[in-house]
Amino acid sequence: MKGEEVYRLEGVSFSYGEVPALRDVDLRIGAGDNIVVVGANGTGKSTFLKILDGLYQPSEGTVSFYGRRLNGSADSKAFRERVGLVFQEPDVQLFCPTVFEELCFGPLQLGLEEDEVRARVEDVLSMLGLTSLRDRAPYSLSAGEKKKVAIASVLTQNPDVLLLDEPTTGLDPRTQVWLMGLLYEFKRAGKTCVVATHDLGLAEDVADRVMVLDESHRIVADGRPVDILYDKELLLGANLIHEHVHRHGKMVHAHSHGPNALHDEHG
Repeated sequence: MKGEEVYRLEGVSFSYGEVPALRDVDLRIGAGDNIVVVGANGTGKSTFLKILDGLYQPSEGTVSFYGRRLNGSADSKAFRERVGLVFQEPDVQLFCPTVFEELCFGPLQLGLEEDEVRARVEDVLSMLGLTSLRDRAPYSLSAGEKKKVAIASVLTQNPDVLLLDEPTTGLDPRTQVWLMGLLYEFKRAGKTCVVATHDLGLAEDVADRVMVLDESHRIVADGRPVDILYDKELLLGANLIHEHVHRHGKMVHAHSHGPNALHDEHG
């Protein structure tokens, strides 16, 4: 149901040994939310998605999914049916001999009947324009094709929640446009989507809500795209854009670099 609380994170922190990756995260994610988490490399975006996917347990704090605390239950069939994660690197995710078998793997692990699995796989292959790749080995595909197959392998499970880690990395412009259209379709279907990226253009195009992770590994902003993505000081502080200052005679010209670059001139 739209607006129903899907996730609740309270005081969530995570460290790799002595190295912090997330600190003191408190937030709510509702059904149908389309959230883009932006941050520079190393700020904890991938870790955040893996916590939402139940792959990592917080070092501190709690994570609840539809009101039930995630611990060992993260591995339950009910949870796995509802949440799908697309990794940043498709090669981490793809391991079956053919694309067709790759798309069958998840639903079969969930216990679906073979006839239903085959029907789902054929539908997804057709929907994403991947039918010609069904018998190809994933390792033989281009980077863009691998990304499409990784997304398809999650869609065959028909999850309510889609988690995507840096989905535009390594994609050519045409495939980026394809991905944008797919994200719009997720939104129209009422899916809850959380996308982690440093691509501010993607955030502007698809997000209803933008969260900023900075180099302290904390969420330092959470709000509407228009309020977040045109806040130059916030983006500079989070290392998401950078700024140059030039002098032209008596005129000082400062401009930032990035999709939402801003320019200032001072005499």
